[in-house]
This record gives sequence, C-alpha cells and structure tokens, in this order.
Amino acid sequence: IICANIPSELWKHIEKCEGLRTVLSLHKSSKIGELGIELFLKLQWLRVLMLSGTDINELPESLGKLKHLRLLDVSGSKIKKLPRSTVELYGLLVLKLNHCSQLLRLPEDLSNLTQLLHLEVDKRLSLLPPHIGKLRELRTLHTFKVGIKKGHHVTELKNMKYLKGSICLTNLENVRDE
Repeated sequence: IICANIPSELWKHIEKCEGLRTVLSLHKSSKIGELGIELFLKLQWLRVLMLSGTDINELPESLGKLKHLRLLDVSGSKIKKLPRSTVELYGLLVLKLNHCSQLLRLPEDLSNLTQLLHLEVDKRLSLLPPHIGKLRELRTLHTFKVGIKKGHHVTELKNMKYLKGSICLTNLENVRDE
C-alpha cells in the first residue's frame, strides 16, 4: 500500500489485508493519524514498514508482534520513543531513525536485535543503549557516544568487524585505559 495520507478510517481497511507485506509512505509530511493498538496483531506478515516523514509520534506496543518485519523506517517523523516490544523484532535488519528530533532514547535491550545490519540514528540521542557491541553484524552505525558506564565503553565497537563508512565518535574524554 502506497499513500500520501492515510486517514484513521483507512487503517481499519488496511487491517483486513492480513497478507500485506509492505506499507510505504512516500510523501513528506504525510498525515497518517493514530495507529490502533490492534493494528499489528492483524498484519503479522508485514516485512516493510516505512513511515518516514509522517506525523506519527507513537507506535503501538503490538509492533513487537511483527515477527517477519525486516525494515522499520520512521526517519523524519515526530516519534518520541519506540515501544519496548521493538526489541522482540529478532529478524529486523534495518532500523532507520534519522531526523527524529523528538527521539532521545532507544529501548534498553536493543542489543537483542542481533541480526540488525543497519542502525541509522542521529547524534542528538543521549546515548545508544548498553551493549551495542552485541550487534556484531552491523554494517551501518553513524554515531557512537562513549559513556562511562558499563556497556557504553568504546570497547563495544571492537567486535563490529563489518562496519563500513564513517562513524562519529563523541565524548572521547570518557575513554579509559581498558
């Protein structure tokens, strides 16, 4: 389904498309309204959910039921936080959160997503969740803020042998002899 604006009434019809695999919003400033709590319970085969540039500010907790989801893109949206159930998307390969000015943190157990290949976040995040080093398959990680607490040390990056491109390391004053 590809739409510029998805009013809440249309979501009720989308819910009936149980075999739906992709939802794309291709227009900047798309209005999609509020997503119902039950929505993702009915769209269990969804593989791609691209809501970038939309007015969405919250995803329902039922997001974690999308066991086949491979790509989640809410970049440029008004999302404030990801549901805790995001860490149950074990098959997720791509998580795009660029230009989410309201988003300041990610779920604590994000390191559970060990299949994740691309994690696109902005520098404005206060810190990445602890133990990001468990995401050994990562190819894309644009920013890493070194912290002083366990799980936030620069050594988290040592086993990420597939990282490509550039990475911005900040808070280097927190690097200790390790």
